[in-house]
Amino acid sequence: MDAIAGQHGYCSGGFRLHRSLQHHLAAVVASLTDETPLVVPQRSGPSPGKGGSRHSRKHGRAKPAPESEASLVDGALRAEEQGLRDQAMALLERAIERGSRSPEVACKIAVLNYQVGQYTQALDWSLRSIAFGGGLYWEGGYTLAATLQKMQRYREALEAYHSLLLLRPDEPRVNRNVAMLCTRLGLRSEAVRYLERAAAAEPQNLATACDLIHQQLFTNDWRDLELRAARVLARFRQSEQPMPAFATFALPGATAQDLRLAAVRQSQILEKNLDRRAILPSRTLDASQAERPLRVGYLCSDFHEHATAYLMARMFELHDRRQYRLYGYTWDSDPAGPTRQRIEAAFDVLRDIRDLGDAQAAALIHSDEIDLLVDLKGHTRDTRLGILAYRPAPVQAHHVGFPGTLGAGFVDYLVADRIVAPVEAQGQFTESLAYLPHCYQPTDDTRVIGPRPSRAASGLPEQGVVFCSFNQPYKIIPAVFDTWCRLLCEVKASVLWLLAWVGPAADNLHREAEQRGVDPQRLIFAPVAPQAEHLGRLQNADIFLDTLPVNAHTTASDALWAGVPVVTLPGQTFVSRVAASIVSAAGLPELIARDPEDYLRIAKELATQPGRLQQTKQRVQRACHESPLFDSERYTRDLEDLYRRMWKRKVCGPPAASLIAGSAS
Repeated sequence: MDAIAGQHGYCSGGFRLHRSLQHHLAAVVASLTDETPLVVPQRSGPSPGKGGSRHSRKHGRAKPAPESEASLVDGALRAEEQGLRDQAMALLERAIERGSRSPEVACKIAVLNYQVGQYTQALDWSLRSIAFGGGLYWEGGYTLAATLQKMQRYREALEAYHSLLLLRPDEPRVNRNVAMLCTRLGLRSEAVRYLERAAAAEPQNLATACDLIHQQLFTNDWRDLELRAARVLARFRQSEQPMPAFATFALPGATAQDLRLAAVRQSQILEKNLDRRAILPSRTLDASQAERPLRVGYLCSDFHEHATAYLMARMFELHDRRQYRLYGYTWDSDPAGPTRQRIEAAFDVLRDIRDLGDAQAAALIHSDEIDLLVDLKGHTRDTRLGILAYRPAPVQAHHVGFPGTLGAGFVDYLVADRIVAPVEAQGQFTESLAYLPHCYQPTDDTRVIGPRPSRAASGLPEQGVVFCSFNQPYKIIPAVFDTWCRLLCEVKASVLWLLAWVGPAADNLHREAEQRGVDPQRLIFAPVAPQAEHLGRLQNADIFLDTLPVNAHTTASDALWAGVPVVTLPGQTFVSRVAASIVSAAGLPELIARDPEDYLRIAKELATQPGRLQQTKQRVQRACHESPLFDSERYTRDLEDLYRRMWKRKVCGPPAASLIAGSAS
């Protein structure tokens, strides 16, 4: 939905909608103006953006009169080119105040507000742009739809997009944005169709091509997968185009350097749009502050029923309040659930920043005098990484949310361990690495496991080995599924237990299994269930099979917590080594394979040797009580030690460098 972030110019290419379509978008506009008065919004933060103007000096026009609309727009263009976004917005608003009714100018103000996360103002100016355009102005309608999407007003966004597509059905930005909206709603097949339209309209757009492959992976549609992925990667390596860093994880053939470059390019776009004047001033620090209590801020929108919250809730509760005061900054859309209430109780202060732009949120964090700001989102959906770009805290780090480098110069540290980020692989990361002694991923050693249902109640046969992999469909690629089907062929009466997701993934996997000589009925799909219930039924599995190149993360620690061994094959990247780190911290290194054949061997031996499987399960159960992986208190103390070392380096020197918890570094 961020296609608007690259929107150039003062919307000079806008169109008025065809008269026959007016009632469609007009109804959306009318419903919005009833509750959103068209007033000139107050400017309250920097306004990055980039673009040209139909009034540009480059067109060779005579110098306009002072304070005329043309001179004000020209001045806004110059200000924006110099990175003075706030000044650019002020000049454009002055043009409106002096009587301009240009839909292009109003639309540009909306875009500038959108780009810094000031969506209420962007909505106001989008509506004004449409009104100035005689009722229906195409670019204003597009900006309106994109803003509604960011505000999570999905029904209204869809109505606005559909009215735009009736006129221009192949418009790539709209098709891509609607696709992203469909993914939010779990409509993966529909997302693929819209992305196919966008890709056909802009065949050279690598971001769209990458997103299309990613969404096809969500449906387990593997047609020409390796060939298409290879073409996209080849073009990416030869160009300077960006690709979504998260979607790049799952591209077959993507190297560690590819993942780093995708993250760097994505962060560069963010940094390019910053108003440099709004970067916050550094606080005065010195060595006398090295041991004082610290204010730690956590930045996240997943403080609800989400994997990140499940992993981190206990750690938040265990922070030493004598040494650490916890601040949370969230734009969570689900603030009422039990997990949110639990996390809220663990923080000293939890602030809702949904209505603040990035610069405003950064200013708030700065005013709270946060010493260490920890981002928990990275390049994932709903990220607010732009907040960190304004440097609101002296030390800034990333943890858990994004399994790899962020490629951003404003992130000082990445919390890791020596398995996911070996010392010799430090070139894969732009951050200094902060090493925990065991697994980088926290767990909650108080999680409740629900009652274990019967096999029949779980839809499983009473006899036979149950392989499982409760990963999202995009992590299952043909090479992984080949190995799983070989296991099913060689281990008689075994079944493969997977999660059922909305869409055609199950049907496609059934077809792929049949093509590999496996009865499709041996694939059993479980519905998504609440956490405790899911952990309870997970006890009916015998062996958890990991995926590559994107490993299981929370799902791997879930399996171990439920007593199920996890067989994994690590790759060469952070995201492909997470399960190996988890299994190693549980004290089960024999479950880590060297290559695909070794992966097959380990899983097959466990499945065909009941005594060995039982012994391994007993070791997994002991690990839940004895291993570092499931010792939340120990994990929290180690992480706090890292935080203190980060802080000491900042106030005492030398500059940020890799750190190891518990060492003399």
